[in-house]
Amino acid sequence: ITLAQLEHVLADLLIQNDHIREVGRRVRVPLVEQLSLALDIDTEDEALSCGAS
Repeated sequence: ITLAQLEHVLADLLIQNDHIREVGRRVRVPLVEQLSLALDIDTEDEALSCGAS
């Protein structure tokens, strides 16, 4: 599964249809090599600083 496919599936599961905008990706999923439950990642910059791809 590609990152774009994962984002699409998660959007379908987590976001109500009336909130979905059809512009670009609807959900962003930052991927890191190790799971870190202590980090609070809210922005793309924070995800990149934690090693997201």
